[in-house]
Amino acid sequence: MGKSFSTFDFGDLKLDEIDVDRSNMKEIEEELNIPISSEELNVVHMLNTEQRYAYDTIYRRVTKNERGSFFLDGPGGTGKTFLYKTLLANLRVKDIIAIVVASSGIAAANLPGGRTCNSRFKIPLDIEENQSSQISKQSSLAEL
Repeated sequence: MGKSFSTFDFGDLKLDEIDVDRSNMKEIEEELNIPISSEELNVVHMLNTEQRYAYDTIYRRVTKNERGSFFLDGPGGTGKTFLYKTLLANLRVKDIIAIVVASSGIAAANLPGGRTCNSRFKIPLDIEENQSSQISKQSSLAEL
């Protein structure tokens, strides 16, 4: 809002910058602390040709900070989760934040750090016409 802590008369009360940083980093710390499985890191060579193409394409775009939108589709048992886990582990080991969202809780539970879209982005289940975002601009989720 264009104001600083010193704008207001709080007497001798001091705001420690470390406290501000910690509160704004909660969501980011959680994402950076998702456990990385060594099995998922070391299985890139086990991806089939199509999985490897998707892995290489997405990995290259993310590590080069290039924009992209990807949609992986296939019947159950074709290795989508295997590919996702391998990709996530190899990105996260480089301290790259990869936010994992899914439309259902079951799908989200299958991936490390996975959450439903409405949970992660505070999307209400009943949306009204003039409703605005539930994410504060100053929150750790906005920073994430």
